Amino acid sequence: MCVLVEQDVLYLAEHQCVQPRLKAYTFGVCREPFSFSSYLYQQQKQHSGEKCIRREENRPPPVESCKILVSDNIITCGELEKDFLGNLDFLQQDTQSGKQPPRSRESREASHTQQGNYKCSECGQDFTEKIKFMEHQRVHTRERPYECSECGKAFARKHHLIGHQRIHTGERPYECNECGRLFTGSSDLIKHQRVHTGERPYECSHCRRSFMYKKILIEHQRIHTGEKPYECGKCGRLFSHRSTFVIHQKVHTGERPYECSQCRKSFMYKKILIEHQRIHTGEKPYECGKCGRLFSHRSVFIVHQRIHTGAKPYECSECGKAFNRKDYLPEHQRIHTGEKPYECNECGRLFSHRSAFIIHQKVHTGERPYECSECGKAFIHKYRFVEHQRIHTGEKPYECNECGRWFTRSTALKNHQKVHTG
Repeated sequence: MCVLVEQDVLYLAEHQCVQPRLKAYTFGVCREPFSFSSYLYQQQKQHSGEKCIRREENRPPPVESCKILVSDNIITCGELEKDFLGNLDFLQQDTQSGKQPPRSRESREASHTQQGNYKCSECGQDFTEKIKFMEHQRVHTRERPYECSECGKAFARKHHLIGHQRIHTGERPYECNECGRLFTGSSDLIKHQRVHTGERPYECSHCRRSFMYKKILIEHQRIHTGEKPYECGKCGRLFSHRSTFVIHQKVHTGERPYECSQCRKSFMYKKILIEHQRIHTGEKPYECGKCGRLFSHRSVFIVHQRIHTGAKPYECSECGKAFNRKDYLPEHQRIHTGEKPYECNECGRLFSHRSAFIIHQKVHTGERPYECSECGKAFIHKYRFVEHQRIHTGEKPYECNECGRWFTRSTALKNHQKVHTG
């Protein structure tokens, strides 16, 4: 059997040349022609009382009506079979006499007489191409007819399967003309090229900040909306960024997937591993533009720069005192709250600062980790060791503004200044 819906008289003439025995027919109950399984399915829905997907009728028809060509062997839609067979002789007679059978108003409304604009009955979305319309229907039916033979993953669209298969084959047919980097998909190449062009097509409507990628814009907009769609199932904490949420989950699982190849120490986060490895390599990629000092950690470098700029972004809400490091603020706030969370197991003494607690423990252990290379004297506290070394070097970094006298210790300078102040 040959079945063909004709929407253009030129196609009709051309097809009849190939199949000269074919005759033109329309159906009797609704006169709705169909040629493919999707049209047959829609016909059955219409006659069973369900919604029928129709083309919009707001565009001028290119031909008088849509026709169907069938061979002498006939396959019909379930409820239309009887009516179709009953009208077959009548249709043949009308066709041979050159007359068109009369059509009702309902038949004209149901007929796909207009080219373009397929409307989805589920969501109302319009399509100008039939293939796009049929692909869209799979969103509602969840049909995934294209399956990967390697891993069994299924897709609604064929080109998605083709792109996926490149994961298995390793094929990367799209090359960047600027840097030569290869990509599996054309969309990935287009996104990458923005690195070279500087294009930022996605702009925030709130602050006008622009982004290279749509997903980054969506995450950014949550700053303005306050939306936090990712919730931790363990502690209930909410997150606006999926990446932060994934990282947080490792706190509960104890997972440390990043291991140092030198010392086998493992870390939760990749960036911490990279910074740790600089201990072994000696790499210090961050250089201060003011004093030339080098740093292996970016966070330490940022804090150091505040020495030169004088920035103290962390301010106490109780007394207004400001600090250049975030961890200094909560320790300071314990002066106001009286909190002392660190307790010595040996003597029960409490401390508000962790550094003071660690130093105190050395009183019980007798540990003196700071030893002078000149005279062998050892110290519990690092600052005492630094001050002691000035005896050997002669360094006096503390100067009196009144008389210009120099001192090796800050405490000695403060005591001296009392001479001038009385």
